[in-house]
Amino acid sequence: MLAVPLIRIIWDVGNLKRFTPNQLELLGKEMSLIKNQELLRKVIVLRQYENYGYQIAYYLLENEALAIKAATQALLELFKADKFFHQPLSFQKQLMKKVFIKHSLLTKASMATGS
Repeated sequence: MLAVPLIRIIWDVGNLKRFTPNQLELLGKEMSLIKNQELLRKVIVLRQYENYGYQIAYYLLENEALAIKAATQALLELFKADKFFHQPLSFQKQLMKKVFIKHSLLTKASMATGS
């Protein structure tokens, strides 16, 4: 692993010129690993709310296809909200409910207007 150079680069991006191509390649692999770990962590958190969120959407929409559409949009919004993943579980659950309800109502409204 390339932990020390990674920390140096994070704190001082201007030091990139000091690294050899091999060190930069290792750094890229390590950063990719960190991104993959972060993605996996987000997926694990969202999986906790997926079924309950779908139930909310289905209850409001009474249509499986629309509920899937609304749930997908809600999960995407939550996935993009980095702050969501650093909040206590009680706050996450509260926000999750709001986001699923919002996207369910948006989906219902878009079907009513025909768009």
